[in-house]
Amino acid sequence: LTESSEGDLEFVALVVALQDSPLFAHTDDRELQLAINAMTKKEFANGEQIITQGDEFEDANFYFICKGTCVMIVDGREVAMLKETDSFGELELLYSQPRQATVRALSDVVVCWLLDRDTYRKVMQGISMRKRKMYGQFLSNIGFLQSLTSAERVQLADALRPANFAAGDLLI
Repeated sequence: LTESSEGDLEFVALVVALQDSPLFAHTDDRELQLAINAMTKKEFANGEQIITQGDEFEDANFYFICKGTCVMIVDGREVAMLKETDSFGELELLYSQPRQATVRALSDVVVCWLLDRDTYRKVMQGISMRKRKMYGQFLSNIGFLQSLTSAERVQLADALRPANFAAGDLLI
């Protein structure tokens, strides 16, 4: 990946963290670069609400915390502390629904990288299409699944989830 014009340590931390993030784990370099190039940096002051539960797409961004700490509040209760390399806002982008939580800055300064809905969906769509193709080819080579239609194989491919096992783990 190439370095953006920001070129600072926060940008380098962003690249490393996104590569390790489960949300971007299946992106190729091109997709990750597209997402990173589309991200903008924004700072929030202590006590500032970054997103508000119930809001409907005022900003429609995915947030990635690069510096600082935030609190996540659902129905008036603090439910989670978010720190550097944590993210939030993906549910609203994926499912076009109102914000499910309020997130408020706790540190003197919270630095977030923001990714807009259109770019996020484009990246996720690329991942989904690659996964469908890979799993679809795999499923078409399994004898008892060859009678499935292409549409049925796509549905089955969409339902598959990767899992990791150590040597000697009991699978069944």
